[in-house]
Amino acid sequence: MHFDAKTYINSPKWSNSRPGLERITELCERLGNPQNELNFIHVAGTNGKGSVCAYINQILIEAGNITGLFTSPFIFEFNERIKINNESISDEDLLQATLKVKEQADKMVDHPTEFELMTAVAFVYFAQKKTDIVVLEVGMGGRLDSTNVVSTVLASVITRIGLDHTEYLGNTLSDITAEKEGIIKPDVPVVRYTDIDQVSIGKTNTYTRRFKYKDKNYETKLLATYQPHNAALAIEAAKLLNIDEDKIKLGIANAQWPVRFDIVRRSPYVIIDGAHNVQGVKALIDSLLDIFPNKKFTFIMSVLADKDYETMVELIKPYAKQIFTSSPDNPRALDATDLANFIGEAKVFESAQEVLSASNKDDVIVCFGSLYVAGKLYNQFINLI
Repeated sequence: MHFDAKTYINSPKWSNSRPGLERITELCERLGNPQNELNFIHVAGTNGKGSVCAYINQILIEAGNITGLFTSPFIFEFNERIKINNESISDEDLLQATLKVKEQADKMVDHPTEFELMTAVAFVYFAQKKTDIVVLEVGMGGRLDSTNVVSTVLASVITRIGLDHTEYLGNTLSDITAEKEGIIKPDVPVVRYTDIDQVSIGKTNTYTRRFKYKDKNYETKLLATYQPHNAALAIEAAKLLNIDEDKIKLGIANAQWPVRFDIVRRSPYVIIDGAHNVQGVKALIDSLLDIFPNKKFTFIMSVLADKDYETMVELIKPYAKQIFTSSPDNPRALDATDLANFIGEAKVFESAQEVLSASNKDDVIVCFGSLYVAGKLYNQFINLI
């Protein structure tokens, strides 16, 4: 009988989010605690987690480490959630690691969730491949997130914190901060976004952004105005590991993180960004106005129904030439027609070709609102001649 690892992990039977460490702790114990064979840099926060992970990951690779990377959600393919030195786990390795996890998970009275299964698969794979360091992104929150089963942590990193997942994490910034900072371990150094200063954002073009941090010059391919601060978090984490400055600069310069203020076409410009909450949309607008001053933008918005989309719409309206709506491929999606009706004067997105045909060569098209639709829109726009 054929076994499909992705179908098993993504089974609706265990797709609901249920914060808590009991299931992942039992599962890891049944597997022989593979996470204890690994060293981690653990990254939590509301916005910027993925970018910070990408920077740290690339710095570690430049420094000669066999580096694991665990992130979510995936943008283009399921396997990209688990990488070693920027190579996604192969289907065969995913199959073997999942079979090992399944053997133990199916014996548990309280079966692990999808994210807990994926976390365990990553631990098994990274331990088998004897990675030097794993950059581990928290799924949601921190204190009760399944990634918080790890104990061999070299550094804890806390990115920007905002109001998101309030139904799980609390309704105030202090409540959410406490949940995020729940990953902090005794005697483990911590790098916090709130402690990052001395960042001077320099000149940018549509290819690279230059910035200065603590009187040292850096450049990055990640263009958004907030990326120098994310890079500074990665720089501080790397310094805790005594990585040479030249390797740090290389890592910052070579880091890539798709669909985060990602210019995927020119003439007209097409930008795909993962902004999916109010804080993210504010940062997106800041970046747009910095690189494209005095412009109006064509927005393609897709959003989950449990987000504060009302405020997100109000934020983009003053800068909108026109607005299209799309539906993310997610059970929590806000229907594109419902969103268009809420906005008024908006059209439901039909195709990339339609939007390009209605645009001038100097227009700027901005797709945002959900990572669950970013990969689809990326492929539509990049594959058109």
